[in-house]
Amino acid sequence: MELSFEQVSSVFMNNSVRFVAWVMSFLYNKKRFWIIDRFHKERQKGHDDWANKKGESMDLTNFGDIIGLAISREEAAIKAYGDMSEKAQSPGLRELLRELQDEEKNHKRLLENISETQIQDFEIKEVPDLKISDYLTEEKTKEEMTFQNLLVLAAKKEQEAVDLYSNLEQNADEAELKKLFQFLIQQEKNHKLKLETEYEKHVLTSD
Repeated sequence: MELSFEQVSSVFMNNSVRFVAWVMSFLYNKKRFWIIDRFHKERQKGHDDWANKKGESMDLTNFGDIIGLAISREEAAIKAYGDMSEKAQSPGLRELLRELQDEEKNHKRLLENISETQIQDFEIKEVPDLKISDYLTEEKTKEEMTFQNLLVLAAKKEQEAVDLYSNLEQNADEAELKKLFQFLIQQEKNHKLKLETEYEKHVLTSD
């Protein structure tokens, strides 16, 4: 079926308006988070020139700014899981989404109450990586996802956070900031491990 020029234009304009509205709202509420997330994506695509220029505008040189970034990501995950749980039709999926939301809430509380001294005293341990979700395809978010697809989606989001903090840790100059990023990396790796362990237990072993 071919679309007329007017139909294509209408779809394009409607999507453009929604996109602009989303960007304006996001910039207003999450300005620093947007800058960092954009920086991370551009670095992944190999746009080193852009990263070198824009990296100067990022104010991630102290404990408070970095914790603020981490809390912003937790808040975004809390909202996402909450929105999905309200739309989920099966009780089992709703329960899993609420559990994931509670995990993010607990992590947010941890970040809100932790001090610089506690971070420096924190022992960084190697977290096993099952890499199960690394080789699986992530489906787009929709109202009714399967248990399996939701675990993959959540695990991939945790890996994105690991990649982000790893990039920032590599670019940090001060030992204290590197330790903070290492702490955040460990937290996200623990989350991913838990999700992939659930996948292994409920999906792989049931085949």
